[in-house]
Amino acid sequence: MGFSGVLDGRLRPFANQLFARPARSIRLDPTHLTMLGLAVGLMAAAFASQRWWLAALVAFAANRLLDGLDGAISRQQGSGSDRGAYLDIVADTTVFVVLPLGIGIGHDRSHVWLATAVLLGSFAVNLISWSHLSALLERRHAGASTTGELTTVTMPKGLVEGTESMAWFVLFLVAPQQIVWWMLSMAVAVVVGVIVRVSRGMTQLDEMAGHRRVENVGADA
Repeated sequence: MGFSGVLDGRLRPFANQLFARPARSIRLDPTHLTMLGLAVGLMAAAFASQRWWLAALVAFAANRLLDGLDGAISRQQGSGSDRGAYLDIVADTTVFVVLPLGIGIGHDRSHVWLATAVLLGSFAVNLISWSHLSALLERRHAGASTTGELTTVTMPKGLVEGTESMAWFVLFLVAPQQIVWWMLSMAVAVVVGVIVRVSRGMTQLDEMAGHRRVENVGADA
């Protein structure tokens, strides 16, 4: 798609190499790490709801480390599966939704709740903008196996991806006094990414449909 997060595209190869080293010596079921990561992520939300910002930050950092490890171990063991990938993305999405809710509970102010609603709304639109496009690309054999991505299905690029999301969430917990501005700035960046992704996705789908029509005409001839 030619469009990627500002940080994610640059740091992801480094992160993959970093997690690959400990993954070689860990003999655990990646699914167990995924569930442990989910539990720790939910703890981060619980800590945030009590305004225990440092504890929430530590728990969130542990969640991200476990998320990186489960994928690295899965690749190292050759045990990757659709089941594991599905559980992983559900767990990640749950943490990234529940943590802002915990932060909203911790502040318990109407303007913070409004910013939280805007942020979660942008997440919902972002989710459908990439997930359905991913399904269409996979159906047209232009998915992860074609792009060379390490994910089970293709993940159409956006402005805010894993690394950028993690950076914003760290800001939520490190400087909670500015939470409204952090949340709104992230929501704006997510929406901008959605607009660009949808525009480029529509163009890509149109081009693929055009190629298919040309192939069908050639076959009929």
